[in-house]
Amino acid sequence: MAGLQELLRDSVAQAELCTVVHPFPVDCYKGLPWLPPASVLLEAAINEEKFACVEAELHQLLLASGRAHVVWTTDIYGRLAADYFSL
Repeated sequence: MAGLQELLRDSVAQAELCTVVHPFPVDCYKGLPWLPPASVLLEAAINEEKFACVEAELHQLLLASGRAHVVWTTDIYGRLAADYFSL
């Protein structure tokens, strides 16, 4: 979560940024060994409650920074994929 918070703080200065695709924070996975190898992350289950808290915290940080219109998502193939090609 600390890495996402830092990324959010750095991205606030980029006025034209409107979408950020980020990975699930490692602390939102269930039962991972520490330090988890990448191959384990691809198969691990997400703790939905923890991730909901992370999303809420990121949204509050965006609101506080005046960037509530910026979309932060983990869905790389979601509804915004077409916008990527119109840059």
